[in-house]
Amino acid sequence: SGWLCATLIAADPPTIHAAVPWADCEGYTPVVISVSSSAERVIRVKASAGSSSATSDVAVGGGQLVRSTLLLPPVSGESPSVTVSWASDDGLDGEFPVSTANAHRALGLAVIDGDERVPLKSLEFADKSSFTSRSYRSSSTISARVPAADLPERWQGYPTWLTLVIASSDDRALAPEQRLAIATWAAAGGVVVVADSAQREPWRRLGVEPWVLSVSEAAILERLKQQAGVLTPQI
Repeated sequence: SGWLCATLIAADPPTIHAAVPWADCEGYTPVVISVSSSAERVIRVKASAGSSSATSDVAVGGGQLVRSTLLLPPVSGESPSVTVSWASDDGLDGEFPVSTANAHRALGLAVIDGDERVPLKSLEFADKSSFTSRSYRSSSTISARVPAADLPERWQGYPTWLTLVIASSDDRALAPEQRLAIATWAAAGGVVVVADSAQREPWRRLGVEPWVLSVSEAAILERLKQQAGVLTPQI
């Protein structure tokens, strides 16, 4: 019976999920990996897109969820095709494709709002006529909801052209590693917007001075105007 139990444990595959919240052709494209396994094992996970790749060894066991963010160096194409492959130290392996949720610079505002209480339309750029296919090279969609679980835990995975809007419920759900990554990114120039003024103090303790949504909409729109100007070709 001991041999049978060991065989069943070895054959029990891990559960692996991957998300690519956005692509960045100029910096790092984050591939957020979540792994769980009932058996203790070390899994080597590799993400690749064209000639770019990144690898991480993840130790799992006991059914606990372990996260790891892989950073793909600059990739070609605004919405790269990402493949995740894995191999465990007990002989199991697999491979699967991962869709990129948002193309390079197609996302101005990443709204972290699982309860969907922040109206996306109120955040969109006022003059939508400037976001035509001629003037905006990727997409006319500039705001989209991103699950909190898909946020990177490494600050290099947050592009400089992104603004984070964080609802209060999702703010409380962020892992400490995610909060630290966001704070480091904000110190390098990233912008954090919170939906409730009560969210400000925990971020201030990390050195972040977030905007509050109710008093920041004009500033957000101005930031998006500037972004649109960068992306609008000179004629």
